[in-house]
Amino acid sequence: MTVLEMGSKAQETWAKCLADIRGKIHPAEYEAWFAPIQAVSLVGETLTIRLPSHFFYERLEGSYIRELTQAIAQHIGQNARLNYDVVMDRRLVPPGGYSTTYPKGPDYNPSPQLVNLKAEVQGAQVINPFVIPGVQQIKIDPQLRPEYSFENFVVGSCNEVAYKIGKSLCTKWGSSTAFNPFFIHGGSGLGKTHLAQAIGLGIRKRFPNSVVLYVRAAQFIAQFAMACQTKKTNEFVNFYQNIGVLIFDDVHELAPATSTQQALFGIFNHLHQHGNQLIFTSIQNPANLQGLRQELVSRLKWGANAELTAPDYETRLAILRHKRLADGMECIPDDVLECIARKVDTNIREMEGVMISLIPYSSLSKQRITVALAEEKIASIVRAPHHRSLAVEEIQSLVANHYHLAVEEMQSNKRNRDLVLARQVAMYLARRHTDKNLESIGRIIGNKSHATVLHSCRTVEQLLATDKHLANDVKDLESQLVSLSAEAR
Repeated sequence: MTVLEMGSKAQETWAKCLADIRGKIHPAEYEAWFAPIQAVSLVGETLTIRLPSHFFYERLEGSYIRELTQAIAQHIGQNARLNYDVVMDRRLVPPGGYSTTYPKGPDYNPSPQLVNLKAEVQGAQVINPFVIPGVQQIKIDPQLRPEYSFENFVVGSCNEVAYKIGKSLCTKWGSSTAFNPFFIHGGSGLGKTHLAQAIGLGIRKRFPNSVVLYVRAAQFIAQFAMACQTKKTNEFVNFYQNIGVLIFDDVHELAPATSTQQALFGIFNHLHQHGNQLIFTSIQNPANLQGLRQELVSRLKWGANAELTAPDYETRLAILRHKRLADGMECIPDDVLECIARKVDTNIREMEGVMISLIPYSSLSKQRITVALAEEKIASIVRAPHHRSLAVEEIQSLVANHYHLAVEEMQSNKRNRDLVLARQVAMYLARRHTDKNLESIGRIIGNKSHATVLHSCRTVEQLLATDKHLANDVKDLESQLVSLSAEAR
C-alpha cells in the first residue's frame, strides 16, 4: 500500500471514529479538541493521528481516552493501537526531540505506545524559553508586589483549591500544561490579584531567569491603543509573545475592546503553543463572561479554573491576625479583630481597610482602640447592607421546593441521582449566600461532613460550565435568594 493510500484509509477510518465521538461529547468540546486533529496513517491496526500541540495530547489522554479507545476498537479492531504525532516547537525539547510512553486510562489495556514529538526548527540554535530573543539586556519589570506572596496569603475553605493549584504551578511550571491557562474568579476584594501575583513571585523565586509579567486589562487596552496609533502593533504583539508567565488581571474588562481581544487571542495562542503559562483573573467564571469573543472565551476554558468565595468567620479572623502581625499592629486587641471579622463579611479589602484605619484615628483622637471605636469605623467605612443574612435552612427549603422534594428527603441518606444533585446545589448555594462554614452547612443539610460539602460545591462548579439546564436552575434559585435577602429585617 502506498503512503497516499495509507493516508486515505486513515482519514476514512478516523472520520468514522470522529462520528462516534461527536455523539458522546459536548459540541464545544468536539470543536476544541477533535476538529483540529489530522489522520496521518493506518498501518495494520495502528492508527497515527497528528495533534497541533503537546497540550492536546495531555488533554486527550486525561479526558477523552475512553471515547478514543472505544471508537478505534469499533472501527479498527480490539487490538487497535493509537499513535500520537505531536508537533512541538523546538524550544521546548532537546535537540533531536524525544519520545515518551504515556499511561492509559483504567479501561485501556493494549501495550504502551510511543509519542513522537517533532520539533519545528527555528535556526540552528535552540531558543532559551526564559530569555526574550534579541532583548536579553533589557530588564523587564514584572509589576509584582512583594507583599502579595504565598506567605501572606491566608488559606481557608474559600480559597484552598485555587491556592493548591497556584503552589503546584510554581513547582511544575514548564513541565506540565494541566493548569494552563489558570483562571481565578470571584467577587471583588477576595484575593484574586494577591494569589495571581503570589504565583508569579513563586515562579520567579524557583526559576530566577523566568520572564514574568503582571498586567491589568486596562493597562493592556491602553498599551494596544498606543501601539495602533504609533503603528507598532507588531512590536506590541512580539513583546507579549515572548513573556514566559503572563498574569492578566480583570480579563472581563476587555468586553468593549473587540480589537484588543483579537490581539490577546493571538498572543494567547502563541504563548500556549510554546508552553508558556497564562494566568487570568475575573469577577466572572469563564462560562458567564459577557462581551468577549467566543474563540477567546473558549481558550479561557481550556485549563483549570478555581473560584475564590467570601471567607467564613474563622478565615476572616485568621486574615486579620496575620495582617496585625505582618504590619506591626499589635496594639489592636483580639476582641476588636473579632468584632471586625464578625461584622465585615463583604470582602477582605473592606475588612482590612477598617483595621488599618483604626491606628491613625486612635492616635489623632487620643482614644484607645476598643470594640466601640471599631464599630464606629465600621459604620463610617462599610456600606450598610441592603440585604439580610440568609439561613442555610431557608436555602435548603427553597432548593427542595424547586426540585419537588421534601426537606426530610434532602436530609436523608438516600442516594438517588436527583436527590444527590439537589443536595449538592443546596450546599453550593449555602456556601455562596451564607456566612456559615462548611462544617455548619453539612451539619444542617443531612449531617454531612466538611469534605462532602466541599466535594459538592466543586461538583456543581464543574457542572455549571457544561450543563445548561443546571445553570438555569441555579440562576433561577439565586434570583429567588436575592429576593429573600432583600426583605426587611
